[in-house]
Amino acid sequence: MSKRFRFLIFVLLAVILCVFLGSCVYMKPIVRITLLTPINHATNQALNATLSWEALPDQPDGLSPRGVFVEYYRVFLAISDHFYYEPFIVWPERVGGNPEEQAKPLTFDTPYLARKTPYKWKIEAVNSDGSVIPSEEWVFETGTGGMQFLQPTPMVEIGSGYFRMGDGLEEWEIQWMGPVHNVIIGITYLMGIYEVTFNEFDAFCDETGRSKPYDNGWGRGTRPVMNVSWWDAIAYCNWLSGKMGLSPAYDANGNMITPSGQVTRNVSMVAGIRLPTEAEWEYAARGGSADIVAGVETNKYVYSGGNNLSDVAWFRDNSGSKTQPVGQKAPNELGIYDMTGNVEEWCFDWFANYIYSGSVMNPTGPQNGSDGRVTRGGIFYWWPDDSKLCFRSFMGDPSIRFYGTGFRIVRTVIE
Repeated sequence: MSKRFRFLIFVLLAVILCVFLGSCVYMKPIVRITLLTPINHATNQALNATLSWEALPDQPDGLSPRGVFVEYYRVFLAISDHFYYEPFIVWPERVGGNPEEQAKPLTFDTPYLARKTPYKWKIEAVNSDGSVIPSEEWVFETGTGGMQFLQPTPMVEIGSGYFRMGDGLEEWEIQWMGPVHNVIIGITYLMGIYEVTFNEFDAFCDETGRSKPYDNGWGRGTRPVMNVSWWDAIAYCNWLSGKMGLSPAYDANGNMITPSGQVTRNVSMVAGIRLPTEAEWEYAARGGSADIVAGVETNKYVYSGGNNLSDVAWFRDNSGSKTQPVGQKAPNELGIYDMTGNVEEWCFDWFANYIYSGSVMNPTGPQNGSDGRVTRGGIFYWWPDDSKLCFRSFMGDPSIRFYGTGFRIVRTVIE
């Protein structure tokens, strides 16, 4: 065998070895992601926190597959006891235009966060070859931001079930508020145990620069907010969703949307804070899963929480012709206050006669309507007959602001 031939064989073997070794290196993870700030379990963090991390070669000698680099990072952020939704994307800066030499450290400035709230976050590095390198999960808690901390409305969980919607309507009422029909609530959802108060809505106005609604000279504080339109109410819902690390429930046209921004009528697909549907409102007013078993109401109260209107509601005979602070009357079976009286509450649905035959699951009303959006619950100056929990009402235009109308919030529990 000639020297030249042996040399060619040697070169060929060297090339094969290099290719083999290169493929072995290629299979190794590119980076490990380490936390910089805030430190894990940090407390009293800013409400617009800066998250910082570093991506390092996985091997001590810095070996990494040539031509493969971190293309971008996914930043996942949520309140600690909530699910992660769609991530934020961070594109790393490059040193000298070289994709394999990125600037360090990497940072992400969060949206404005809720006060005194625990958050969790994690990173995923997405490589140019499509592989994904995850970080650990880290946690921190925000401070007050130098402002008085205002807890959001407490919420109660309401389990799925079914009921007779409209049951209790008189014959003359059924003609324009019926017919009575079977409704299946096929989701678990959370509902505010109080109507949204002036304190809560004013915080929204302060942060967004909106004009505060008029209180008619009766006082603000923990009285239910009033003089708010349907559009004002859903704007508040979207703002609160952002504060809680949730995706918004509504688009600019008032449609419900999924976390990816797709319009939907399916409440099980909506992650953010929203108004209740009319069916969700009535199910909760009747006691929901705390009172209704296999479609049968144990108590079958006329008003939400009882048959004596004075015990459970502010109405014509006891309100002094004005709203009163929330939570002073007896709650219903779920622990929800003021579902009868004080202020009527905006619902999502357009108003129309019920069009359903048989049973219907998670109804959201008609696509549109000429009578405006549904309101439920009665007003502080109404008579007892108008305050029944089955009684329906509406506002002729979603843009109307009226001193008898407020709202409360709900959120779908997404498994």
